[in-house]
Amino acid sequence: MAQSEKSDMPGNDLSSGDQEFFEALENSVRHACGKLSTQPHVNTPARKTIDWTRVAVIIFVGCALISLAIIYASFHSRPPVRNSKYLSAEQPKSEQAPAEPENQPLRQQVPLQPEVVEQPLSLKLANDLFLQDDYAGALSAYERLDDALANEPEKRLMQSFLKLRIASCLIQLKQIDKSDELLRTISSSDCAGVAAVANYQRALLELERKEYLEARKLAYRAEALAETLTADNEWVFNFKKDCRFLIAMSLTRRITSLSDTDIETSSKLWNTNRHDDFGCDKSESQLKAAFKSANSKLAHALMSPVIKTLDINDSFTHYEVIGNIAPAEELFASFATKSNTKLIWLLPENAGEFKRKPVSLFLPDVTTEEFFSLAAGCTGLLATFDRSQNQTVTLTSPFEYSELAGYLSQITNEALDRWQEFIIRHYEDNRLANAHFACGIIYKIQGRTVESISQFKIVANRYSNSPLAPYALLNSSTIKADLHDYVGAKEDLRQLVEQYNQTGIAQKALLYLADAALKAELYDDAVNTYSRVYNIDYSLESRMAAAFGAARATFAKNDYAETEIWLTKYLNLATQYSDSELHQAYLMLGKAQLRLDKRTKAFNAFKLALNEELTTKDRSDIITALLKCDLDKLDPIPAFDLIETLQMQGLSPQEYTEAVLMNCRILRKIHLPQKALAILNDRFDYIIEPQLRASAYYEAGLCYIDLEQIENARGCFTRLLSIAEPGLLADKTSLKLAELSLKLNKDEKAVEICTRLLERNDIPDDLRKSTVNTLAQAYKKQNDYQKAIQLLVEQNSGQTTDER
Repeated sequence: MAQSEKSDMPGNDLSSGDQEFFEALENSVRHACGKLSTQPHVNTPARKTIDWTRVAVIIFVGCALISLAIIYASFHSRPPVRNSKYLSAEQPKSEQAPAEPENQPLRQQVPLQPEVVEQPLSLKLANDLFLQDDYAGALSAYERLDDALANEPEKRLMQSFLKLRIASCLIQLKQIDKSDELLRTISSSDCAGVAAVANYQRALLELERKEYLEARKLAYRAEALAETLTADNEWVFNFKKDCRFLIAMSLTRRITSLSDTDIETSSKLWNTNRHDDFGCDKSESQLKAAFKSANSKLAHALMSPVIKTLDINDSFTHYEVIGNIAPAEELFASFATKSNTKLIWLLPENAGEFKRKPVSLFLPDVTTEEFFSLAAGCTGLLATFDRSQNQTVTLTSPFEYSELAGYLSQITNEALDRWQEFIIRHYEDNRLANAHFACGIIYKIQGRTVESISQFKIVANRYSNSPLAPYALLNSSTIKADLHDYVGAKEDLRQLVEQYNQTGIAQKALLYLADAALKAELYDDAVNTYSRVYNIDYSLESRMAAAFGAARATFAKNDYAETEIWLTKYLNLATQYSDSELHQAYLMLGKAQLRLDKRTKAFNAFKLALNEELTTKDRSDIITALLKCDLDKLDPIPAFDLIETLQMQGLSPQEYTEAVLMNCRILRKIHLPQKALAILNDRFDYIIEPQLRASAYYEAGLCYIDLEQIENARGCFTRLLSIAEPGLLADKTSLKLAELSLKLNKDEKAVEICTRLLERNDIPDDLRKSTVNTLAQAYKKQNDYQKAIQLLVEQNSGQTTDER
């Protein structure tokens, strides 16, 4: 009944199909939201009316949820977007980041970039860092400035300058290879001022590499472009002066290297300015103006060299010469024509290489000789002037030579010209002592000793505060010692020791002083000075030299005991140091010990002398000395051992014969004359030298006497006299013939030989005494006792007179 009433109500009139439609729509919305009703489904009877408010709410909610789902899907399908607060360095930071929910989806993390603090950058800052010796910081600053100008071709001049500054930093940081590569590039750049300094610094690097001629060429190129930078006249003057010093220095080093002259003063003699701070005192605008002005001066000679005669009232003709990478041959030919000079190219096969070399120079005022010297130097050539003929210049290459003496003469004259030019032009320079010292070295090499001593004396007396002064005195003394002026040498050395006793060279001077005294045969003075050096100098080398010098002095004055002491000191030190005089020390020790009758020790010393590593000449000297040391006075066994050692040394035929004769003397000493005679007979056919053959006959005669073969002995001595030169051996042979004549009862022959010997006044005393005894015996055999007694009395009275 109730049901029928509802169905009759207005607005609730709805068919069952419409009701099913709205129920399906509600279920689909619930499924889309993912939230199905948790209430159990109840089959309700069909309603006849619709709640329109409920329908509107459901439709609105469904649309909203669908829109949210689409937006959410769209958000996750795009790449993550960085939050600007991680990128901006100026974004304020919150005190604490808000915590994220644990169930929030993972987001891609954006890495935080480190904060970059831009360093201030300017040319002044880079220069200041360099001047403060912060070379690494300056290098970084110059490189950043160079990178900043990389794409600005109009600033290429400043780029060349920055590269020069980078090279200077690399040199200070000891990165020589990198700096050299960079300097090679900018030395041929189109910035003339930078090229000048780059060539100068390259010259210094080549000098350190001992490429002296290459250093000379680069220094000339630097000087040739220096005048382009006239914006700073004082700098140009000093720069050209340093270039000239470097040119003269390079030639001097070349000369000393070829003449094997030991220069111990390199750090003091060759010190010069590096100009590695070039441009550090200038602003960018000043540098640009200077470089632009420099390049404009070369622009006049872009097509061909410019040569103008200057109107200067002088005894020499002056010229202005400008060359801009002009071929050397064209430049030289143009100037030779203008100056009416005869030009001779005296070059090797590669002459074309020199003639084609490009030359850049700016010479506002030069004479003919100045031009050819400088232009030739820029190509590496040497210009020689012949003033005896009309303006003749010969160009040669100093890099090659066929004959050393002539080549040294040429470059020594060139070096002297450069030093004398430096002394005259820069008479107020603080390196005049260096110039005079270098001239002294060159004169010494030329053998011009008077001029050399004069130059060294100028250094010692006029520039006594120079570190070269003691070296000048040392060189002066050595020259005088070589001239046997030992008094003058000692005066120079004494002055050195007194004035410069705190210098290291003073100790060495004492050694030279002792050497001078030794050469002057002032042995006591020499020993005292050597002893002083040995006791006060802690240098191992100096103490060894002092000990060996003292040994030589004591040996010269026949004090063999002191010689042995000093040589023992020397040898104890020599075990720590390989010395070239070691073999001489052993030889001298052996001689001294032989005279002290320490025969076994002497034998060991001689053997050690031969065991050293010797040159052919040293070995020959030792063997010659040994063969004169009367080895037959040694004990037989060590003597035979030494003879065997000698014969294994590769002796010359003459030395081998002398060793055989000594061996025979030793064999006779131990009563083996038959063996000695057999050795001599085997050797006779190989003895050609007359004096050695005579000695061999003498030894053979003595062997026959020991064997009592008198006739054979007499025959040997007779043949000996026919080939022997007058002297001691011939006199000894005559005496032996007299003695044999007595044994053969040829008394008159004995008297004749002895009388002839005694008539001479030049025979030694021991030989005279033996001759008198032999003559007395001959008189006795003739029963002429009165003559025999008278002869012996005269001999005894003569000895008594000598003793008195």
